[in-house]
Amino acid sequence: MPLQQRRDSGLWALPGGGIERADSLSDESTALRWVAPGEIAELPMHRAQRLRLRHAFEERAEPYLG
Repeated sequence: MPLQQRRDSGLWALPGGGIERADSLSDESTALRWVAPGEIAELPMHRAQRLRLRHAFEERAEPYLG
């Protein structure tokens, strides 16, 4: 899963917009890398991002509207 480390907070997050293989870092990122699902729990991340990723891995049939 591609994740970026945000320059403003240092937290890891899903990148906004589309990602192409040749994309480079934006002005908002200090790092961009592919992260295995098992590594995500170790990264500093806002709770909303962590919840979004958890829902994605659950492969829900319906979106979460909580």
